[in-house]
Amino acid sequence: MKPEILKLSTLLGAFVLLLSLRAQPLYAAGLRNLAVLRLYPLWLEQTEPTLDPPCRALGAFSDLEQMLQPSIALGNAHGWTHLGRVLWLQARCAEAVDAWERAWTTARDPTAAFELIRVGEYAVLSLEMRRMAAEHFYQQAIGFAKTRDDPRALAWFNRSFDLMPHHKSASKMAELYRAADDAAAVRRLWQRLADLTPSADAEHWWAMAELYGLDNQWEAAARAYMRGAELTNEPYEFWMGAGLSWRLARQWDAAIAAYQRAYEENSAAWTCISIGIVYQARGDHTNALLWYEQAKAKSPKDPESYYRIGETYFSMKDYAQALRYFNEALQIDPDHFLSMYYVARIYYDGGNRDLAEKWMLDALARIPWRATRAAWWIELGDWRLQRRDCDGVRAAYASAREAGAKEAAIQEKTRTLVETCSQK
Repeated sequence: MKPEILKLSTLLGAFVLLLSLRAQPLYAAGLRNLAVLRLYPLWLEQTEPTLDPPCRALGAFSDLEQMLQPSIALGNAHGWTHLGRVLWLQARCAEAVDAWERAWTTARDPTAAFELIRVGEYAVLSLEMRRMAAEHFYQQAIGFAKTRDDPRALAWFNRSFDLMPHHKSASKMAELYRAADDAAAVRRLWQRLADLTPSADAEHWWAMAELYGLDNQWEAAARAYMRGAELTNEPYEFWMGAGLSWRLARQWDAAIAAYQRAYEENSAAWTCISIGIVYQARGDHTNALLWYEQAKAKSPKDPESYYRIGETYFSMKDYAQALRYFNEALQIDPDHFLSMYYVARIYYDGGNRDLAEKWMLDALARIPWRATRAAWWIELGDWRLQRRDCDGVRAAYASAREAGAKEAAIQEKTRTLVETCSQK
């Protein structure tokens, strides 16, 4: 063969080989895309429930497996991800998880990471991916929580907590458990956080503080929060927790000192209000008002500072000033039930019983805390008893019982009711 012909043949061979090499990825991608087109409507049914989808056999899809193999052979991570979905639809759950783990470990495919997270298998994920996913799930849960009694909120908070045990998601879960009157679940939750985190982790001490608080061991709780504050790069919430615990322990100086440390981290309106509450609790109305005024200046559209100022003037028996600030709080938030309650008390003390009852009923219609609602119903019953409105008293005490008032307290009130109304 002539050299020219040999050279041309070699070039043609190389060109054919090049075309063949280039054709392989195109061929693999084409097969994968055809498989995905068929897979998509089948997998769409698996999006509900988003968390923990059922792993059940919907059919045999060996042809789809074969169509994905060329892409996998070329190292395409998406091929492994789609293969995992195909296997999941055939109830080959462990193999599906293995495929998603392969997609993650070989190419950090975020889609595979999401599949692992939602089926609760994420041990192979990096710390950073788990942290990012935990924050995503937390924000999703916040959205669900805006709709009252949406069960998805608890599920998404729980998955966020599983990904990255943290007091932020745990606190939201605890709120939901308390709303359901499940005190045992609250304790288990904080014990779990304590067990999952080492003593060198601030989260461990947050959990311990919550556990101490459940047993009303407020000094121990305060010290646990302070220990956590020393270990974290974001100590503000820990100092706030310590301040509240010292306040509940009636250790006023320690409470102010903790809140001052929080103020150094974040001089927000709520920090100022918290310091003011301590001064008010120890009877120092002057300093309480100074801190509440500072809070009002920082957040003039927040009704809380106006309410606190009104409450302080109420304690000082300056009812005119108190009523002024309660009305300002209600102008900002017409449903501010605490302001309504104090307005009711001002009218009651002023002898306007009808207006007092109207305001109290408005407050009772809005108060979300069962223990406080029970106490207010009892108080309203006592008001009615003084007017010898016996049927109204019975109705109020019955509402207090329904709200969870202790039976012994109800029985004592009922005895007074019987004695009073029998003389009517």
